[in-house]
Amino acid sequence: MLVRCVAQIDGRAARMSRSAFLACIDESRALSRAVQRYLVRRLYTAEQFVACNFAHDTTQRCARWILMLLGAQDERFATHLVDTKNSAASSRRPASAAALRFS
Repeated sequence: MLVRCVAQIDGRAARMSRSAFLACIDESRALSRAVQRYLVRRLYTAEQFVACNFAHDTTQRCARWILMLLGAQDERFATHLVDTKNSAASSRRPASAAALRFS
């Protein structure tokens, strides 16, 4: 069976079967708590995503999505927009920074 894996950082990776993973969770209280915290965070993120879809119109959501894509390609650009938005001294903001107000 061909399996495709995606990693967020360079380096080596390993994989294990589901049954081996569940056995490790049963054996390690720390791992069990870490996995539970991760799942709670994922659920929170999903709930927030749904709430934002109700709270913001399509234009706002598309602007946020574009900014997120730009940030994934060039983190410095996204950081600049956030810094510009948060800067009290800044009197002129890029138009795209306005989309950050709902984040």
